[in-house]
Amino acid sequence: MKYRFLIYLGLFLLALAFISGCGEDFPIFTESLKITSIAVSQSTLGVGETAVLEAFVNYSGDEILLLYEWKASGGAIGNKGKKVNYIAPNQPGIYTIQLVVSDGVISDGKIVEITVTQQALPSITMDINTHWLAEAQNDKLAYDVNVRSIATGKVTLHYDITQD
Repeated sequence: MKYRFLIYLGLFLLALAFISGCGEDFPIFTESLKITSIAVSQSTLGVGETAVLEAFVNYSGDEILLLYEWKASGGAIGNKGKKVNYIAPNQPGIYTIQLVVSDGVISDGKIVEITVTQQALPSITMDINTHWLAEAQNDKLAYDVNVRSIATGKVTLHYDITQD
């Protein structure tokens, strides 16, 4: 009976020593990480337009350790980090942007959607009598023509500039 008690006591002490020795392998404190929101400057974009996305994260550790990984189902992410530019694709649709934030041990993810629409091109009508007056003798006449997209068919741009 005495020997059995000593054997149990020895096994108990051995187990206690083993368990206390394992504590070095497990961290006593783990960080917490949560993406609270993703702010989007515009949730509806025209084809090729740009929006700014910014992640807001609640992290108990040093934020310099955080890695931000952005992925878009269409279009492109323009840069890296907590705040990025999203460039809409050339096709209308609903696109998802996924963010995963990690410190190398723990991570959290969040998804936002952006709607991309085909924009109607602005219409400018000029006839033969359309003119703009110069305010001074050395004023310059300048035009910028920017074609953002072509809805259908062939487009021909023709212009004449004359000075009286």
